[in-house]
Amino acid sequence: MRPPDFYSIEAPKFQLPQKMHTPISLGEGFEDVEMVQDHFLSPKTLKKATLKIATYFRREFGYDCIQYDINYQYLRQFAYLYFKTYPADNGRKIYYAIGASYFHWQEWENYPHCYQLEWVWFHPYWRRKGLLNASWIFFMQKHGNFFVANPRSKGMELFLKKIGYSDEASIRLKEKEKFSVCKSAS
Repeated sequence: MRPPDFYSIEAPKFQLPQKMHTPISLGEGFEDVEMVQDHFLSPKTLKKATLKIATYFRREFGYDCIQYDINYQYLRQFAYLYFKTYPADNGRKIYYAIGASYFHWQEWENYPHCYQLEWVWFHPYWRRKGLLNASWIFFMQKHGNFFVANPRSKGMELFLKKIGYSDEASIRLKEKEKFSVCKSAS
């Protein structure tokens, strides 16, 4: 068997158990893409899809570890899996993950405790199509005034500037280097 191509980006397929997970609509203009919350009670099929997206994030940005644990059991960690649905030949649906984001609760020493957006990754085809913008209000409602972790890609910096995100918290915390579990290899 041939090893997978390092540069291959294959959208992972997964099953969506309707009993536990209700898809979150991204609103007008995004009828063909939805989002689902991946939490500590989620089935392995959902967690494996999120792990695959986290692996792509790590690979693209050169981190030394994957910032997602498929076995996490914490109440205050959430991933959101973006997906597109296609009909299957047998009348069922096939779900393809096209991106994900990951939040966890952060207890700062000199700043109010809050959620932190650790990472967001979309398949290159789905970038700059407004998916993050469409989900931002939901994230604010769900996680309050959250912090966006550093380091940030140029694309994320441009997005945050566009939506008027305040970076005062990161300036105060930069000296403490409490942004992320992993360090960039660059």
